[in-house]
Amino acid sequence: MARRVVYLIGVAAAVTSVATMTMTSTGAAAQYSQPAQPAQPSASTPAPPQERRARRGRDAPAQPITATVSPAFSAAYSPVNAAIVAVDWPTAETGLAALKAAAVSPYELYLAAQTEFRIASATRDTTRQATVLDAMIASNGAPTADIARVLTASGQMAYNAGDYSKAAQRIEAAMAASSSNPGMEILRLDALMRSNQLDAGLSYGNQLIATARAAGQKPADDIYGIVGVALQGANRETELATLLVHRTTDYPTAGNLRSASVAILNSTVDDRGQTLDILRLMMAAEAINDRRFYLEYAANLAEDGLPNEALMVARMGRAAGLIPADDVSFREIETGQRDKLADDRASLPGTERRAALVAEARLAQVVGDAYYGYNNYAKAEEMYRLSLGKTGANVDLLHTRIGIARFGAGNFAGAMEEFALVQSGTRGAIVRLWEAVTRTRLSALVAVPATEQAAATPPPAS
Repeated sequence: MARRVVYLIGVAAAVTSVATMTMTSTGAAAQYSQPAQPAQPSASTPAPPQERRARRGRDAPAQPITATVSPAFSAAYSPVNAAIVAVDWPTAETGLAALKAAAVSPYELYLAAQTEFRIASATRDTTRQATVLDAMIASNGAPTADIARVLTASGQMAYNAGDYSKAAQRIEAAMAASSSNPGMEILRLDALMRSNQLDAGLSYGNQLIATARAAGQKPADDIYGIVGVALQGANRETELATLLVHRTTDYPTAGNLRSASVAILNSTVDDRGQTLDILRLMMAAEAINDRRFYLEYAANLAEDGLPNEALMVARMGRAAGLIPADDVSFREIETGQRDKLADDRASLPGTERRAALVAEARLAQVVGDAYYGYNNYAKAEEMYRLSLGKTGANVDLLHTRIGIARFGAGNFAGAMEEFALVQSGTRGAIVRLWEAVTRTRLSALVAVPATEQAAATPPPAS
């Protein structure tokens, strides 16, 4: 048997949307650099009752934030605000110390921290920004409208700083505080994975996929990419293969089909029949981008006694520019298969007759494979059907190959019907990839205007 090649899987070249969602220090500061001015009571305005109780050292009962401040806080706020506007940082720092001393209520503590955030933002002090965001959250004085924004900024800054565990917690809290946090699901998922919370991340990723599908939407491709990278890093190959197969249902690109195919090859036992049908799939999807795929493909075909298909694969590899003219391995395969070609063609009719007479299914399957290798898809399907009715038939393999033969003949709807009969195990995963490619071909047919389809069929001769 041809040696199994172990391939590297590029499950995600880059998760670009995560990078665009993370907030720079300047971006985080922009949310708070122009805060609403605190309500400023006159000197005669009494402090709210909960503030008076806090000053006496008593615990204030939980209640909505009162967005007013004491006269002392108002008096301390004005000079520090003026210094910030004037970009006078020494004066602002002096005023900030006085403002913090005057802050008593949760709202005042929040405003004092927010004011410090303005200074930290303007002076590009990201470490201080993160610390002050923590103080804003700890104050328990943020107005309802600000809570999600503060938590989001804190989570994004933690992510940028590499504190992924904190980022995941903050983003989760921000999402709970507001339903309008576009993109935060992806950032939280990535933070969970980067903080080595793999099982929690997998559960959350599956939840995102299920929620999108339940809403009749495609899950974001970044979900698959982030989860796939984590599974690959943890060497959880079987789960990775399953995930990447599901990804091709939503995003049947050549790259995604290649990644899923390689994941199946790497995660299953070496089975030449499965390997051939995966490599045939990659060829049909135009997903082969490496000489090694062509070599494994041609070598397995040669070992299966399919000389014509082996020679076709070699020709396609050369046409794609992936096989050098002086490639010794391919020269040996091509020479050996050319020598067998004439005898193989001549033996087919007799072998077909014997296959019809014997009770065992194997010979009819072999003849079907041979006809497929000569692009005789109708005869291939006929022999596969014959094999299905005999003893020892490999039912899933045969339904797979009937579907592949129909695909080769351009009968994409018929191929889908046959593929639907294979649901479990590795064969089921392989067939899901074939379904993804077949759906793409069906969609392309539907997209062709009716006039063009009619023009493709010449009128009968008169």
